[in-house]
Amino acid sequence: MSRTASALLTLIIVACSTAPTPLPTSTAVATATVVKLTPPPGSEVRSTDVIEADVQYVIENFDSRREYYLAPLFASNDGAGRTFNEFQRITDGWKITRSSGIIHVRYPVAREWRSSSLAKPVKMNFKIMVRTGAHSTKVIGETEVVEYRPVV
Repeated sequence: MSRTASALLTLIIVACSTAPTPLPTSTAVATATVVKLTPPPGSEVRSTDVIEADVQYVIENFDSRREYYLAPLFASNDGAGRTFNEFQRITDGWKITRSSGIIHVRYPVAREWRSSSLAKPVKMNFKIMVRTGAHSTKVIGETEVVEYRPVV
């Protein structure tokens, strides 16, 4: 092997063996607060009503390559801790593109009010989720739960 070829091979081996190891991605964690809500908690709410909220959020370890969403979720009578909404997919929620901000939500509740899964009294909150796969998400933060009295 020629001296040039040997030096080149040594350089390639050294470069490959000292290549930086990618840093592990830190887990994103969110905090969220409802700063404005209509109708107010404890109100009677009809199936024709619309919930409007301003949700302030901060996502620590925000990664702009990931997809984050905000969605309202309602307590389900299918078991303790179970929640649902009538979205067809997570992308029906509000996409989050910055590490912090305020999202204005305007959400008609008619579909949830018609659902046999809706627990009464109605308890709901907003959750921040990160997409973890084609059909999966992980909750990384949520607001306080508010309660409404449903009127049929």
